[in-house]
Amino acid sequence: MEGSKIGEAYEGISMNLLSMRTNLKDAVFDEEFGAFRHIYSERIRNTMLLFTESVHKNHEAAGASIIKLADHLKELSDVEERIRRSLYDVTSTMRTTAAIFAPLIAGITLALSEVITKILNQVAERVSRVPADLSGMPVEISPETFSQSIPPDQFLLAIGVYIVLISAILTRFAGAIEYGGERAQLKYDLACMLPVTVVIFAVSAAASRVIFGGLV
Repeated sequence: MEGSKIGEAYEGISMNLLSMRTNLKDAVFDEEFGAFRHIYSERIRNTMLLFTESVHKNHEAAGASIIKLADHLKELSDVEERIRRSLYDVTSTMRTTAAIFAPLIAGITLALSEVITKILNQVAERVSRVPADLSGMPVEISPETFSQSIPPDQFLLAIGVYIVLISAILTRFAGAIEYGGERAQLKYDLACMLPVTVVIFAVSAAASRVIFGGLV
């Protein structure tokens, strides 16, 4: 434990107890000087909270409860590791979809929708130039007939928001399977995943517009 992060936290507890003459709970959890104020794992904090509450009742009971809890957490860690291995294909697929496939396909789809709209407008414009008695069309066709119901910029924004939401949801589900919904880990995963998703979506949309835009 010496040299580890948790070891440094325990050293901080000892320092607080010796130098500040505070009680054990404040030495651990105080928002200003508590040794665990920068540790965000709910499992670790709950374990230490159980320990600090038990010490006030009975030292022997506190020691026994911590040992039993440590054994339980070790067994739980082994079970979680087996679950992560068995569900690795599922979680990796979810993360890959959230980071790469979803924004990539969305960018291409967005560019294709603009190309299709442009083609339909060109067709409608050419058909509208044909005299009505020669066109044989039962109804009059104009470029406005095939215009998008919302402006392209708003459509791009809507797709972008959708991609961010679906990426966050898939990351949340994958994290819940792998880490049990740990909030700190979830925030870390989102901080790593969302920028990648946004960049891939932006690059995909821009590249698809350039590639498909040259076809019409």
